[in-house]
Amino acid sequence: MKKLFLLTVGLLCSLSALCQSQLERGRQYYEWSDYTRALPLLQQAAKEGYGEACYLLGNMYYYGNGTEKNYTIAMRMYQRGLEFGYRLGNMELGIMYENGDGCTKDPEKAFAYYNKSKLAGEKLGMYQVARCYFFGIGTESNEEQAYALFSSLYQDSGFKKEYEWAWQWSCMYLGYCYQGGYGTEIDLEKAVECYKNSEKPDYLYHASRLVKLHSFRKYNWKDLLNSAVDKGCEDGRALYEYVQLKLEKWNGEINTGTFNCLVRATETYPPAWKLLGDCYRLGHGTAVNMVKARECYAKAEANREVIEKIEEAERQEVQRIEQEKQAEKERVEREKREAAEKLAEQQTAARMAAAARYKEGDLYEENGEKGVVVRRSETSVLIVAMGNLFGSWPGCYAGRTEGWRLPTREELGYILSNKDLVNRYMGAHGGSQIRSGVYYWSAAQGSRANERIASNGSEISRDNSNKNYIRLVRDY
Repeated sequence: MKKLFLLTVGLLCSLSALCQSQLERGRQYYEWSDYTRALPLLQQAAKEGYGEACYLLGNMYYYGNGTEKNYTIAMRMYQRGLEFGYRLGNMELGIMYENGDGCTKDPEKAFAYYNKSKLAGEKLGMYQVARCYFFGIGTESNEEQAYALFSSLYQDSGFKKEYEWAWQWSCMYLGYCYQGGYGTEIDLEKAVECYKNSEKPDYLYHASRLVKLHSFRKYNWKDLLNSAVDKGCEDGRALYEYVQLKLEKWNGEINTGTFNCLVRATETYPPAWKLLGDCYRLGHGTAVNMVKARECYAKAEANREVIEKIEEAERQEVQRIEQEKQAEKERVEREKREAAEKLAEQQTAARMAAAARYKEGDLYEENGEKGVVVRRSETSVLIVAMGNLFGSWPGCYAGRTEGWRLPTREELGYILSNKDLVNRYMGAHGGSQIRSGVYYWSAAQGSRANERIASNGSEISRDNSNKNYIRLVRDY
């Protein structure tokens, strides 16, 4: 009996090892795209409950690799893989329910499976959930959630490396968010950045238009347009603008490929007919052909109303953007003005509070800095630092409007004219005396323009390399 038990255990272990080997070999063939050899090995491993084998079989039946395409079996394989504890498959089931592959379309189920994939840590599941929130697929539209998820994926270098196609789509959707203000503030420069990184031809052209219309300096609209057409953009206006660039750059000497771009442009962008007529008439990119030139001009005339509407719409777009720029400029200037007025009010309030707190001759001491109040009015006080400095032009103090700074010429003139009084205040608090017979630096407040004044009130003008005395002041 014991021997029979041991034999049974050994047989089961051997069978388990065989199935494990079949899974590993089947996976290897699958990775080599040798689906014919992979199929029987993965089928046997799936029968023994290997979830990964079920998932790989699901892919093979879904795409028809190594077997006929069969959505029903693919769905069953994905579901069994999940039942056997394999982590992948939720996103694929979501796609099947969204598209109705082998089942009735069910957006709610699709979203539920996408969300399970996201919660399991799958970045593609996160991408699909973001897309569902953006378009309202199987759930209510949620622009804030869509933006947050697309933004996270955009910054994920690992996601970009592993799923570049999905990362590029995320770039495009994020560009939408920034351009339209979906879930975030409108930021057209960031929209350009995202469209550019998507590398999708039509959105490279969107980026080119935004840069051109808004005069963004970070990007070159011509480079973006060239890239859009080179990557296959077939937008009629894009092709038309591309040909215009080439004609200007090469003085009409364009090649056949560029000429053919203009031919394609006429299919969807009527203003291209006139330019095509010009090319036939002048022999740009093609042989001179007056018959075709007249035909193109006739087409342009026949579409005159349509062309005028297109050109008017473009003029209005430019005008609208210019108005928006002007409105934004006025808003910024208004906010600056309001901020300056608020700051002035705060400073006036602080000065009045200081004027109420101090009287002439008082010691000022804040943040370890000391000075003496030498002049006071109802709205302000003038404070002189305790000690002299000595050196060449102290430019670091010249432009200050807050804190310790060089005195203006008027302030230094007041100090020197009332030197005896100022020195008495200084002496009462241990400060250094204002010296006689020497020169002190002064500067116009808010300016680096230097002025020097003698202790007796006379002004001099010498090179900034000369050394003179410095007595800093501050006011409230």
